[in-house]
Amino acid sequence: MRLKEKDWARQLFVKHPEVFLPWMESMKERTPPETAGLLRIFEKFRIRKGARVLDLASGIGRVSINLAKTGFEVVGVDISPFYVEYAKRWAKQEKVGDRIRFYRFDMRDAARQLRKRGEEGFEVVINFGTSMGYYGEKEDIMTFRSLRGVTSPGAILVIDTVNRDYLVKNFQQRASSELNGIEWHDSRKLNFENSYMENNWRFYRKTRDSLQLLLEVPVSHRVYSLHELKQIITSAGWRYLGSYGSTDRMTPVTTDSFHMTVVWRKQG
Repeated sequence: MRLKEKDWARQLFVKHPEVFLPWMESMKERTPPETAGLLRIFEKFRIRKGARVLDLASGIGRVSINLAKTGFEVVGVDISPFYVEYAKRWAKQEKVGDRIRFYRFDMRDAARQLRKRGEEGFEVVINFGTSMGYYGEKEDIMTFRSLRGVTSPGAILVIDTVNRDYLVKNFQQRASSELNGIEWHDSRKLNFENSYMENNWRFYRKTRDSLQLLLEVPVSHRVYSLHELKQIITSAGWRYLGSYGSTDRMTPVTTDSFHMTVVWRKQG
């Protein structure tokens, strides 16, 4: 099945979420060190234990649930009803249902939808796993500007995303992986005119003798260098505090940092 719709994120995560689920679940392994890194950031910037945290594009809840287990009150937001229901079940299994809630809506509309539900006063907003840039720079600015309205004075914003400068230095045109009998083939192009990653993702069911195509979807999203990300989030009303290529050692971002974790504080 080949999809040509412009909104690839909705096609993949809303209409066909089960295809990508094995890779969502595989990220559970990296969640404990990510959570430990977040806790170091919270301590450095004086975020109290038990603070209200908004997890934007929370997926299956891996970061939300791990933060709730350490005592934080967490609200997760994701576009995928499938992943939201998965996260709710997982939170119940982990016995953190009293400290966590999940809602299904587009992160671009998160501020308005959260206010309707009385969910305000967040002391932290996190956005992990390269889940921004799907709709371009203007949409990212509007999204993070609007979130100021549901955060408390002095709130911090923590974004973890892929580092464009790493991609340039270490670019690979093709990659593939296999999980749970599904093969994911990724053909990539980095558009230097607009800094968009233009990918074609194909998912196959692996059988004994052949590969059966399950889904083919074109994927396009804006990737940022550190200075670009600083610029757009600052223009959205957040003051830059620092950035890390590794939260294990709190080291700076370099061209060898695949991901970068960047921190801001709410202005005004």
